[in-house]
Amino acid sequence: MGIATIPLFFWVHHTLGKYFSVALQVKEEHALITSGPYRWVRHPMYTVLLLLMISLFLVSSNWGVGVIFLGISAVIVAGRVGEEEAMMVKKFGNKYRDYKRHTRSLLSTKFFSLIVLLCLIVFVVLWLLSLYVFPLLPINISFF
Repeated sequence: MGIATIPLFFWVHHTLGKYFSVALQVKEEHALITSGPYRWVRHPMYTVLLLLMISLFLVSSNWGVGVIFLGISAVIVAGRVGEEEAMMVKKFGNKYRDYKRHTRSLLSTKFFSLIVLLCLIVFVVLWLLSLYVFPLLPINISFF
């Protein structure tokens, strides 16, 4: 699942283009993005981040630390979503309110289906590699 977040992250980043920023900000010339993954969810970058954190939790050797890390990440994302929603309503007004009525915040059925499909593809590729390619390498690599 963690590997599947990489292409999702790049897709979201590419869709945002020049409007991507680590800091919460709405630029003067900012446009409302409703294409790509934004046609299904309003905050796909946060969804991808939470999926990555869940993946790290699942592979963590210390689940106590994993739970704390995942919990802190969820609290941060929840706070940022609220702040970002307020900023977008202030900038775009009714246009953003209408967009909110037609999309989910973090996860929709279609976006979830895409994530599951991507995870299955990654799983099958790794499985095939472990059967046919990794045994040929002079080092021991095993996922299964």
